[in-house]
Formats: sequence, structure tokens, C-alpha cells
Amino acid sequence: MQFTGISQATFNALRTKLVTTEGTEVTGTTEGTINGKGVTANYRYDSVQQTLSVDVVRRPFFIPASTIESQIRDAIAESQKA
Repeated sequence: MQFTGISQATFNALRTKLVTTEGTEVTGTTEGTINGKGVTANYRYDSVQQTLSVDVVRRPFFIPASTIESQIRDAIAESQKA
């Protein structure tokens, strides 16, 4: 999944939200791994291009990929308001 128009401030707010509110483990600063609620994903943030790439590598079989993408989009939208 690729998300565009992600400013540094949005990325920082998203990262903080995932760690503090959602209890998700996030490694790395601009690329790394996200672990939480049975989902593991690799991410890469490019501040120059303002893009965030997320590759889900593990998820419970009962959670569709579309649900994960929707939740990421919602979290980004909330972070853009911060």
C-alpha cells in the first residue's frame, strides 16, 4: 500500500498515535516494522516525496487486507488533523 501527501508532521503524529494510543510496536525512524493486534507490516517513509509505503507481511486470516488498509487510512486522516 502506498499513501501520498504524508507530511513529516503527519508521519510523526501517526507514529505517536500508533505507539501511545494503539499500543503498537513501531521500530525504526523512517523505515522499519509495525507490530500490533496480530498484524505485522514493514513500512518506509520518504519525507522528500511525502510517501508512506506499508507492506503487510502477516495478518490473522479473519482480518481482510481491505480492513487493515481502511484502518491505516483512518489513522492517517486523524493524524493530519493533529
